[in-house]
Amino acid sequence: MMITIRTIYKDKIDSRKLSYKKYTKIIYSFIKFMMQEIIDGKVIKLPFYLGKIAIIGNKIKPKIINGKIVGLAPDWGATNKLWKEDEEAKKNKTLIWHLNEETGGIRYRITYMKDTTKLINRSFYNLIFSYTNKRTVAKNIKAGKEYIIIKSKKERLKNKNIKND
Repeated sequence: MMITIRTIYKDKIDSRKLSYKKYTKIIYSFIKFMMQEIIDGKVIKLPFYLGKIAIIGNKIKPKIINGKIVGLAPDWGATNKLWKEDEEAKKNKTLIWHLNEETGGIRYRITYMKDTTKLINRSFYNLIFSYTNKRTVAKNIKAGKEYIIIKSKKERLKNKNIKND
């Protein structure tokens, strides 16, 4: 069974004391506040050892394996534009890659870190962030905002900015 805001309201909240409309307004206001803190560069530590949420950057290390580029994301907008202009490129499936030159080759993402949780089945826990939040982060990065840059999972565990208190 999937746990949602609606199922929690039905199971745990007395509807005589708090209407569903007020309940969702409180929940969404809190989520909006948390996302703003994350976008501002803070690390959110979730209660009950559920992990942390932060924006983390990783240096891209592209490689060429068997004549194919590995480690870069395709720039589908530029690739589709190329394919419209050049039929041979479309036939050969030539891709244009994101090099992240504006960030110095660093790829940022909103991350849910579960490596410090005490949950038994932590691989089943997942957070999916909204398109709006991802676009807000991208806009901030293009405006020059910098976030935590981590080279490896081991370094993430050592980093004082995201270490457990």
